[in-house]
Amino acid sequence: MVGMPLPQRWLLLAASVVLGLAAGGGWAWYQISSERSARASLPAPVPDPMASTTPEPAAIADLASPAALTTLLHEHPGTVLIDVHAQWCAPCALLAPRLVALAHAQPAIAIRGVDAGTASGFATQLAVDTLPTLIHFEHGVEVDRRSDAPTLSELSAWLAGTAAAPPGH
Repeated sequence: MVGMPLPQRWLLLAASVVLGLAAGGGWAWYQISSERSARASLPAPVPDPMASTTPEPAAIADLASPAALTTLLHEHPGTVLIDVHAQWCAPCALLAPRLVALAHAQPAIAIRGVDAGTASGFATQLAVDTLPTLIHFEHGVEVDRRSDAPTLSELSAWLAGTAAAPPGH
């Protein structure tokens, strides 16, 4: 190849590249194969002992009907928070992760949702005309409601400030 004229050397080099690619990629195939075998020989990852094994709630469960709300209010002795929302509502989307964080921080509070987009009749029965609307119940009785997307600290302060004493006290 040393004694060949330059144009013929380029032609031979180009032909070698084309044939190498046509034969399965040459170096690229070897590199991918080597990476796969190297990954296969790695030990399995060791679980982190400091990581939480309790799964965090991914979303707040929606109530399907007014009867489900009535059952929840009768069975849960303390604070119940109902979030009336819709999938298309931007403030509702901002509020959703805050409610998940509140559920994680204060597990004694029963937090449920009502999707006004799929259960508009249910939202109408709750007298909701603005989204999102949060309805706060204490011991089965509605004590307050608000139609906005408060921060987590505002939510906690609002729930603490509107808490009512249990019936008969």
